[in-house]
Amino acid sequence: MDQRSILIVMLSLFFVILIIAKMGWTAEHNAISSLNQTIKLNGMESGKGNVKVIVYLDFNCPFSQKFVEQIYPKLKKLNVSFFFKCLPSTKNSREACKFVYCSYKQGNLDKSMKLMFENKGEWSYLTSAEFRVKLKDYAKMLNEDNAVLSTCLEDEEVDEIINSFYSEAESLSISGTPSFIVITSAKKQNVIEGAKMVEAKAVFYSKEEFIILIEGNRPFTYFKSFFEKLS
Repeated sequence: MDQRSILIVMLSLFFVILIIAKMGWTAEHNAISSLNQTIKLNGMESGKGNVKVIVYLDFNCPFSQKFVEQIYPKLKKLNVSFFFKCLPSTKNSREACKFVYCSYKQGNLDKSMKLMFENKGEWSYLTSAEFRVKLKDYAKMLNEDNAVLSTCLEDEEVDEIINSFYSEAESLSISGTPSFIVITSAKKQNVIEGAKMVEAKAVFYSKEEFIILIEGNRPFTYFKSFFEKLS
């Protein structure tokens, strides 16, 4: 093969690689843009920090319970905003989610989450009708308005909100609980170091913000160092 033929082959390979790289960048760019549009901060909010954390949990999940009871209360002291979203695994855990959402509307997010986890051994085996009666007892324990609670539990919009949590998690390939989406505008180096620290599943960049996906619990010290690095 003469030099001219070799040059033509090399140029052809260069353009093929360039096209493939361009296609890959476009696919990645589209995926990140789609991701940014998919994630919504419409969960049950707690805190007003700069770092935004979406927590996907299930009130039947012991690992979610450990996060809410042992780790979350300590993390609340940091510069973090939490947005809780339920991924119920059973009919009763969905009802528990609705109760917590309705309690959140009455200003009782933390207390209602704790109450559902502490009593899951009781309500998990109740029939739907029995659980609805039991929820009234739980509402009294929280000094909530039972009439407001009943109206909220029957509200179709609450069901639609929980369905949106499912759809969002599915689009992000999240199935286990607890899982976390962290949104931050911290420096790139801090994000990279922090993501390694908590063994993040993925890190994306979109619209001057980093989006970090974490699956499963982490020790409090890991989360604390991670969020402090992002603050």
